[in-house]
Amino acid sequence: MYVVGGQQRRTSVGLGYRPIAAGTVEPGSEAQGDFHSKLATVLQRAGRYPEALREHRRSLELWTETKGAEHFDVAGAINNVANVLSKIGRDAEAVEQYRLALASFERSLGPGHPAVGLTCNNLALSLEDLARYDEAERQARRAIDVWTEAFGPEHPYVATAYNTLAGVLYAQGDYVQTAKVFRHTLSLWEATLGPEPPNTPQTR
Repeated sequence: MYVVGGQQRRTSVGLGYRPIAAGTVEPGSEAQGDFHSKLATVLQRAGRYPEALREHRRSLELWTETKGAEHFDVAGAINNVANVLSKIGRDAEAVEQYRLALASFERSLGPGHPAVGLTCNNLALSLEDLARYDEAERQARRAIDVWTEAFGPEHPYVATAYNTLAGVLYAQGDYVQTAKVFRHTLSLWEATLGPEPPNTPQTR
């Protein structure tokens, strides 16, 4: 499940968790990995990032053991680790993890899967924080392309990726292009979510 929700501009998107049936969690099992992932998501939303990072890493470890390193849930867990690293300002490490998640999603789900767009968008944000603007712009534009192909041109995720691109352009001082992209972003949000879209989507 993709989880999006929000504050202002920054849009780091995470992967959510599946419900866990009572009495099914055995030590070292796939279900235990689900439990750690669920707990990590709750801790992250509570702003308890060191604990969330620890739980996401435990989930990653368990899923790698039980599902195999090439499973798409493992890629999702890597993405979630990167999200927390980004939130606590460890963007260089986040970039490394996002690249691992991106390569894993491409192998397991294909280069046009929405999860690839998700990771490209997140990677663009961390690259922007590191002032690596050319790379950030490429990743934001790829997120736009992937999500447009997957969902159509008028979708909140497409607006999210345009929003990310606008932020990268703004950071480079390209205010004319920023204004154009922001206007397009706003038109997409109004078309898909109504005239008052803010709190769309989760920002970091």
